Amino acid sequence: MLWAILAITVPVFYIIGLVVTLRWIMGGGRSQVQVLQQKTLDRLDDELDDPNLSKDARERLSVLRRDLAFPVATGNKAAHSRGSVTTGTRYLFPTSGQTTPLASHVATARRATAVNPMDNINLLLYLGAFLLVVSAGIFVAYNFSTLSGEAKTIILGLFAAIFYVGGLALYKFLPKLRPAGTTFVAIGLIVAPLVGLAAYNYGLAREGGGVLWFGVSVICLALHYLAYRITRQTYLAYLMAATTLSLFESIVAVTKLPIYWYSWIMAVVAIGFTVVARYRGKAADDLQTLRISADIFMLVALLLSLIFSVNHGYSQLGLSLALAGLFYLALTVLTSSTLRYLYLGFSLAAWPLAVLSGLGSSSNRPFIASVIMAVAVLYALASERWQMPDVANLLGTAACLTATFATLLVVDHAHYLLIMLVISTVLSGALALRHRHGNFALLTELAALLVPLVGLRFGLAIPASYQTLALAYAGLTALLVIWRLKLRGWPHDGDSIGLAGYISGLIATLTAAALAGHNIFLLFGLAAAVAIVALSYIEHSSEMIYASALLVYLSVWQQTLTAATPERTGSLVLTGCGIVLYLIGRTTLFNDGRVKVWRWSGLIGPGLGFIVGVTADPAIFAPSLGLLVMAAIIYAESRTYYREILEETAVALTIAAVAWAFHAKDYSQTQIYTLPWAGFVAWLGYRRRQRGREAINGFTVGALTLLTLPLAAQALGDNGQWYGLALVGEAIALILVGMAAKYRLITYWGAATLVAETLYQLRDVFFALPKYLISAALGAALIGAAVYLLQRRKDEPRQP
Repeated sequence: MLWAILAITVPVFYIIGLVVTLRWIMGGGRSQVQVLQQKTLDRLDDELDDPNLSKDARERLSVLRRDLAFPVATGNKAAHSRGSVTTGTRYLFPTSGQTTPLASHVATARRATAVNPMDNINLLLYLGAFLLVVSAGIFVAYNFSTLSGEAKTIILGLFAAIFYVGGLALYKFLPKLRPAGTTFVAIGLIVAPLVGLAAYNYGLAREGGGVLWFGVSVICLALHYLAYRITRQTYLAYLMAATTLSLFESIVAVTKLPIYWYSWIMAVVAIGFTVVARYRGKAADDLQTLRISADIFMLVALLLSLIFSVNHGYSQLGLSLALAGLFYLALTVLTSSTLRYLYLGFSLAAWPLAVLSGLGSSSNRPFIASVIMAVAVLYALASERWQMPDVANLLGTAACLTATFATLLVVDHAHYLLIMLVISTVLSGALALRHRHGNFALLTELAALLVPLVGLRFGLAIPASYQTLALAYAGLTALLVIWRLKLRGWPHDGDSIGLAGYISGLIATLTAAALAGHNIFLLFGLAAAVAIVALSYIEHSSEMIYASALLVYLSVWQQTLTAATPERTGSLVLTGCGIVLYLIGRTTLFNDGRVKVWRWSGLIGPGLGFIVGVTADPAIFAPSLGLLVMAAIIYAESRTYYREILEETAVALTIAAVAWAFHAKDYSQTQIYTLPWAGFVAWLGYRRRQRGREAINGFTVGALTLLTLPLAAQALGDNGQWYGLALVGEAIALILVGMAAKYRLITYWGAATLVAETLYQLRDVFFALPKYLISAALGAALIGAAVYLLQRRKDEPRQP
């Protein structure tokens, strides 16, 4: 029975969460100005509904609402967004003879800082829908053995239909209930495909899975289209695009075509979306939806075709590349922005690859790769000679993409792969220096980082050790540092790309050194730490010292693993290294603004010592020492910077150290661990109250939670009578303390704890009721409350 309940109710969390996420995506794309504009429009609608509004005021508000809803009509959209008066705009602000501003003029400023009532109403709708779905799941679960597969599918279909039809009815005929309508429609649309999945899983249409897929896609597409025509929600347009793709993909399943047809169909759909967006897109949202969907579908189609080439050869990849070339050529023709040059570059790269990839499955792939690399070199030479910067840039992009494909084509031929990588490095490097473009520099670094690995481990006939590989990467890192200096000041993220290049070289060097042995890693790690300190001066970034400190910690810790030392040694060594680095920061050796970074990098050592000690043996006291050293360092910094948050953090770490010591001694009483934290949180609230700060209720709630919740959990366990009695005593004490201190939160908390414990004693009475009846009643009550609030929205008294 338990697994049945979980199988039916767990998807509820996904459904409700997806609905909330979709609504968040719809709302998250709007700017703050648009949100405030919509709130002002809502307030204007409320004022216009007032039957007692004078004719003159109604006229001014109507003109104001029209101008606010259509700012372009006022003659100056930019000026309107800034709130300035434009020529020909009437009644946007009070006339010169009017001293009192209209209520709608201050509605935005007043309501921007207040809690939006619609947020509370939407929350009630979500919770109510969630409880109703859970109730249906519980009902089906408790009758799981008596329901057939047909009944389960019908119940799920009715559930989707009720939410879908009911949501559209609310949205269409009750404007004030439109938030509830959009929520219900989304739930129905999400559940609709699950009906087909249920029919397939329960064996109703297992023999005709492709036909079922096609039918469900047709029905869902019709439902999405109808909902979009009524509600005009943008996320429904994306769902329509995905459903359209599903419809065409289902044809492959119905006709039982090979699997690589899925990528071809997806590419064709992407091309179709592009053409439709150009000639049939009526609204800006429709155009953007189709364009984004087409871009995603084409990239996924190429990725699938590349994956299918492992088992089905390169010929099907050739057709996918040809479709991609046609797709980007269409974008080049249909796009008027500067992106058309980039699309043309993709198309130029795709066509030769499409022609030659059909031959890639033959045994003479090195020859094919050589031809493709020659095409890349021709593109690069054309880019060098071309005078127009945009065209030269796209030719360079095509050259790099073609060279990359040629390299991938000989990935299993080590010697040819090494040659292709060297050519790609030189070609992309020359293009980077020619065009000063970060993308070419990135390809240069990627190819260069692969050259030592392929050359020493796979390409050369001489044997190579990991130590030699580490030396090779160390030399390459030095070259990448020089390359980074060349990239300084370039556009298109040249600085960050250069930085990423030599950091990747350092990582490769340390990885090879780690494979060579602990002693080699210690040597290279400490050398790299010193190099990073020097690089921090080149980059003018003191934060790089943190990376240097991490290398020191890692190198020393790896060295301790090789020795026959106790498990606590690694923790103690890391803690000691942290103390040394902190003391270095306290000296005047680095009196150049980096002393703060050195001191805080010393804090990392005790933290790592705590982690290593915990993973090594939970029964040792070394983790407590690490926490105490961290507390001491942070407390010393609090005395330096006079930050009370640092002092409070030090106290918290001290409590954690003592708690770990209790844990190492196997103390199992929960209150030993929770009571110090309750006192700590109460102390935080007291300190803020003494300094005249407000909002201390959060600390009070935290302290009360730590005081009562663990004891309540123990009271719920076996033989929890004494804990329950202690909880009652705590509740009475809290009531008395709250009354004496005139602090209602403490009084109410104690009263609620006392009532909750009393109701727990009556649990047998409540458990006798049907479970689905309880959740259904709660869900209906929440939805009823939300509908009631929506009905009363315009009847709320207006603030002056």
